[in-house]
Amino acid sequence: MIEQTDKRGIYIEHEGVKYRLWPKRGFYVSQVGGKQAMLHRVLYWNGNKATEIIPADGEPRNLNPDNWISRPRNGGRSCSKADYQSFGELRFYANETGYWQSKVHGFLHRYVWPTSYGKIPAGHVIHHKDHDRSNNRLCNLELMTASDHSKHHAKDNKWMGSAANIEQLKAAQLKRWS
Repeated sequence: MIEQTDKRGIYIEHEGVKYRLWPKRGFYVSQVGGKQAMLHRVLYWNGNKATEIIPADGEPRNLNPDNWISRPRNGGRSCSKADYQSFGELRFYANETGYWQSKVHGFLHRYVWPTSYGKIPAGHVIHHKDHDRSNNRLCNLELMTASDHSKHHAKDNKWMGSAANIEQLKAAQLKRWS
């Protein structure tokens, strides 16, 4: 959406409807079919932070100025280069588990693989060879069946094995903490 100007002032066109700027509030309002509507989720870019204007009650037709709030976009996170990795025009952000992820395109390693090797077959996963979830270079990625991937990670898990072995490990842990 781009701000445009005509003889009546500043407006934004969205889905064929012109929303006029309400200067005192900084909102865009339209009157269609005799009813006023506010263009919600208008984004403003200020340096490296985005701000959006949304209706507090979720109802864009409620034009009470107290209903409209301004809040930081993306939880207020600033977008510095350390926060994202670019792949072409796309941006991927680090999630809480260490994977690089985009809301639209999913995980970066699952997006990178098909660019060189084609579609990921059903029942297969992309494995990070060095176990570093942030290292998404092709030389670090490997295609595995889901079963082989589970077995590979189970080798490093001391709690895998026979029931007797697990009971011995539990007893050893109890002794250690007693």
